[in-house]
Amino acid sequence: KMPSRSRPPPLCASIRKKFTTSENGRMNQQTRPSQSEETDSLPTVPSMVISMDGQKVDASTDKWRIRRSADGGAIELINWKKLEFIPGSAALSERARQLIRLYLPDRITRKKAATVNGDFKMFHAFFKWLFVNADIHSFDWSDLSEGIGRAFLDHSIKHTANKGNYFSKLRTFYEWGVAHQYPDFDRGTLLILQSITAPGNSKGHHVRFRHETKGPLSPDEKLLVSRSLTAGKGADRDRV
Repeated sequence: KMPSRSRPPPLCASIRKKFTTSENGRMNQQTRPSQSEETDSLPTVPSMVISMDGQKVDASTDKWRIRRSADGGAIELINWKKLEFIPGSAALSERARQLIRLYLPDRITRKKAATVNGDFKMFHAFFKWLFVNADIHSFDWSDLSEGIGRAFLDHSIKHTANKGNYFSKLRTFYEWGVAHQYPDFDRGTLLILQSITAPGNSKGHHVRFRHETKGPLSPDEKLLVSRSLTAGKGADRDRV
């Protein structure tokens, strides 16, 4: 008698609570969609989304605009064309892109504009990394594995100021996919991804990377400041 396979432990209730929303047409977790299905079995992306601070976000176009604050502030722009045409990136299936377009409206209702735009930038960086560093030319979310996740995290830690933040965002997206029971996302893979420790973004990275406006002063700039202080130029508030 063959030993029975152990089932993955049930999805954590906190994850279900974190991501569960009412949707039509949920798909069976065990049934992977065929290429002919593509996006037919997925819910429709809403044309309007209400942000967590009450903004009405027009999601019917390829450019979504969200203000950092409901009463004004800079606009965070999500330009979907950038995700479709990334020079030197892995080719995404229409279904893979559609799942992201379903994910971001959920994030808009729960997170600030800058956070949502950060999620979008993560996807852009991830797909470009897949092609350049992992030599993957086409991608569906069912292709995401522990190996890909760890390699992306390792690259981010060694070569970017975001460190583990982008991996954490990718993992949060995967949690959402599992919680919504899309067959592209595997519960066992999620448990592995959740066991990986991802350090936060590094402090002082502008200094290390010598950012032109936020980094350290150059020797010439230090000399100018010193001379100005010696000459008594500027007001008291300039020295605070």
